[in-house]
Amino acid sequence: MSADTFSLDDLLSEGQRGGELRAGLVQAVAAGATDPALCLQFAMLCKARGQFGMALWFLGTGLKKAPLGEEKWPSLVAESLMGAARSQTGVEKGLSALVGALDRLGADMYENCMDAVAAALAGHPEKARELADHLEKLEAFRASETVLCVMFAVRQFAGDLKAAGEIAKKIMNSPRRNRWTYRALAKWSALKGDYAKTEELCKRAIREHGPATRVMGELIAALYCQGKKEEAREFRDRLSRATNAEGRFKARVEEVSQWAEQLRQAMEEKREDGGALFNIGAAANYAEEKKAREYWCAHLEESAEENAYRNVNAYTNSVMFGRAEELLAEDPGIKKIINYGTLCGVRENALAQRHPDCLFAGYDISKLATEMNRERFKRENLSFSSDLDGLLAEFEKTPGKTLLVHCRTADVMFPEALKRVYENCHAHGVDLILSAEYFGFCIAAFDYPDFSAPDCGAEPVDTLHWDGILMVHNYGKIFPETGYEATSSAFRPTPLLTHSHGKQETLLIRLVLARRKARRKARRKARRKER
Repeated sequence: MSADTFSLDDLLSEGQRGGELRAGLVQAVAAGATDPALCLQFAMLCKARGQFGMALWFLGTGLKKAPLGEEKWPSLVAESLMGAARSQTGVEKGLSALVGALDRLGADMYENCMDAVAAALAGHPEKARELADHLEKLEAFRASETVLCVMFAVRQFAGDLKAAGEIAKKIMNSPRRNRWTYRALAKWSALKGDYAKTEELCKRAIREHGPATRVMGELIAALYCQGKKEEAREFRDRLSRATNAEGRFKARVEEVSQWAEQLRQAMEEKREDGGALFNIGAAANYAEEKKAREYWCAHLEESAEENAYRNVNAYTNSVMFGRAEELLAEDPGIKKIINYGTLCGVRENALAQRHPDCLFAGYDISKLATEMNRERFKRENLSFSSDLDGLLAEFEKTPGKTLLVHCRTADVMFPEALKRVYENCHAHGVDLILSAEYFGFCIAAFDYPDFSAPDCGAEPVDTLHWDGILMVHNYGKIFPETGYEATSSAFRPTPLLTHSHGKQETLLIRLVLARRKARRKARRKARRKER
């Protein structure tokens, strides 16, 4: 069937000829007589015209035969669904055709399409809700894997975890589960802290659909969170063999070698700052005004509480501040909380509103960020500062215990800079420190950090190079050296339906809580003398 014999308008017409042409196109594509790229072209034209229902119909017609490597299909599926969400009429037929096609796709193409759809749903909350309303009208597809997965994603992104949980039960009872669907259920289990169930679902996905990169990474993370480090490394080796991941990591090692060497030299010389812009450990990377303004605005938009399940940055903040609120409930004596590295104070503002009996402060090295926070967020129990010593001194005068928290901050600081912060905290009587920093595959080792020095009998190191200008610190060593004792340590995966962070599948958040210990003056003097 050739497009030379008819036009798009002929295909879209309501008369007998239009119906015959559409039926002929379906048959020709299914039989392999017509290139599915023709359907893609028609879908793009319909989308440009705002005829989203027909765009979905063409996508549904051609998707069954679409080549796996063609990236335009998943992106156009997502874009057309978002466009159809705002259409009041005429989309049910197209939705039915697309959903029917998606439900019959193989694991790889389905995963590509659903990844694109999930990203679109997360990025357009209003359209996502409207699309869910349309899908609920498809009586024949109430049990559809795709419909259930979309509804599940919409509810989860909106933070309606109760509704998402009910849909997850329906998906578990459905007769067919593609790899993406298994992954979605595995992530749901991880969000609830059931890493054993996450492990089980990932392994089922691998058995039924093969060892793909993302599900293997998510399995490795679930195993590590359970303390099954050896089994995690076995699957890491399988992942490397299946995808040549280690080869790609080795290439990346060469790309980032300058930063690894800068870190090595800084640790040897006990330097606190990396100096020039773009150097590892350089405060200039975040204090420079243009960058600070750009980061602040992005943080304000992305990291608010309502986005906790839409992107990794917001989720990480939720993990940290969620744990901080647990500590407030566990210990009523905690009356003061400081976020070290606040950037945009949108989260501190929300906490200050919920806990009017506590004092909250956000510290940031950027004076511009501090000024912007002071202008935007005004509460009696909330303050912002770029003077850490002054902030700690003010809080020290106020009754109650002090908790300092940080996330997505220490991983850009040299260990000596981090030690200086902790020592200042100790000197000003900060009772508790909660670290919620990332813990990911280190480029050089293609594995999670191992802080044991390579030479037999050598002391463990403070810090390892992660990737680019990022580092991972050894809190088991740094906390005791600065007057704190780690009392708990736990790993959390980043099990979101969207992919918004490099190597997110294996990315963990390490929650370490440390309590202040009494220190002898001689040790403090010795430490100062070293500097």
